[in-house]
Amino acid sequence: MIRGNLYIRIALAAAAAIAVMPAAHCGARVAAQTTQTTQTTQTAPPLPADAKEDKALRALIEPLTKAFHGGVGVYVRNLRTGAAVAINADDTFPTASMVKVPLLIALYDQVSKGRLFLDSLYTFNDSTVIQSDDDDVMGKMPLGTKIPLRKVAFMMEAFSDNTASVWIQSLIGGSQVANAWLEQNGYTITRDNSRLAERRTIWRKWGWGMMSPREMASLLVNIRNGNVVSTQASQEMYNLLTHSYWKDDALSGIPPWVQAADKSGWVTASRGETILVNAPNGDYVISVATKDIQDTSGGYNNEATTMIRHISWIVYHHYNPKDSWRPVWFGKN
Repeated sequence: MIRGNLYIRIALAAAAAIAVMPAAHCGARVAAQTTQTTQTTQTAPPLPADAKEDKALRALIEPLTKAFHGGVGVYVRNLRTGAAVAINADDTFPTASMVKVPLLIALYDQVSKGRLFLDSLYTFNDSTVIQSDDDDVMGKMPLGTKIPLRKVAFMMEAFSDNTASVWIQSLIGGSQVANAWLEQNGYTITRDNSRLAERRTIWRKWGWGMMSPREMASLLVNIRNGNVVSTQASQEMYNLLTHSYWKDDALSGIPPWVQAADKSGWVTASRGETILVNAPNGDYVISVATKDIQDTSGGYNNEATTMIRHISWIVYHHYNPKDSWRPVWFGKN
């Protein structure tokens, strides 16, 4: 996860980063390149206007957002009925590590065009390393390590590894590649701000990326529906997003046997998470974003992450009222 003032360190470390070509004689471009397909989707736009509001669910969520000490936006949509709850859902918030979803999409888009190869070996070098005190695993690898790009993508999404993310950002051709895909598909708020001179002022305000809850929810819904890059690429991306290491917040609000695609992110003044749940009574998506938060502590009981945890449980129970499962923290916080 992105922590503290790591935005600045990422930008400085990544400024010298260059795309690394696949290692020679590595058995690249093997038959396992399953995502190399010419079948691509035309568009994957943000979700259309909500057909109806789920007033009962809003009444459960809104007290949490009103009591929150900071800016907050929430978007919930039942994908079976179309009913939704939108609270500041079209406002702008920092993405923190949720920017790694657009980076993943841009990666698979480049793979579909034959410019990158998921099963080729790429060489880890010093221009990729991020010197930080966070939980990065890839930043601790020996220089010169050769690793399949597919594993780098897994580290970016499952562990939210920042070194893996900056490396992929470089390999795809930079932030502008992810932003071009977003713009072409109708996303007007969600952007990757880093390593772009023209977005330097925006970067200072919003950090690595910016988003709205509705647009971030839309990205996961479009991936779920097979509308991003290609059906096969969407399925691979969705599979990646169902393997998050970070389970204390939104994921702790659903039964562990219920599958969910999830991406969270946090920095000092912001916490957020987007989760698409394949629940017994039908799929639904939640995106919660915050900014200018007063509680900047990093512990389990941070106000923002506690709110996200409770919203996740409230929505699950609202849509699956006959399920007797309760979170381990239920009634404790």
